[in-house]
Amino acid sequence: MSRTKANGTIVVDASVAHSAGGEDATHAQAIACRDGLQIIYEVELRLVMSRALYDEWSKHCSRYARKWLHRMFGHRRVAQLEPAEHQPTRIALLKFLSHSEQATLLKDLLLVDAALAANGNILSLDDRTRHLLVKLAPHVRQLRALHWASPNTEGCLNWLRARLPMDARFAVG
Repeated sequence: MSRTKANGTIVVDASVAHSAGGEDATHAQAIACRDGLQIIYEVELRLVMSRALYDEWSKHCSRYARKWLHRMFGHRRVAQLEPAEHQPTRIALLKFLSHSEQATLLKDLLLVDAALAANGNILSLDDRTRHLLVKLAPHVRQLRALHWASPNTEGCLNWLRARLPMDARFAVG
């Protein structure tokens, strides 16, 4: 039996916002991203948003995602925070990752910082970053609590619909 996390909060990467298609979308990824956002709205999860993440969304989000974000703000379902940089993750990536892996992970640490400050759930299309976090998790205890899911992954939409229960398929550690 899965245990549900205490509060239904999730960080959504700008990659999902960029790819979310409208009602007329035909590409599988655009549909999955749109459906993921719609489920977050329907089951009343709260979106975790930092200033840096908002800036990324502003640069890259689709028209559908922009309207969705305005609805989320309108219904007061956005938890705005300014998380501190998680130093253990930064130290570990310098120690255990190659230079190219460090560059890949550094660009998405804003997601990790926000998720660690909130409740540890991330929705992103970036499977490479997830893989790097899995690689670091044995060295950084806090990363083991993260759940990282892609709308393209089987079971992700059901995980969202169930309000983010603990699920080994999406666990980083």
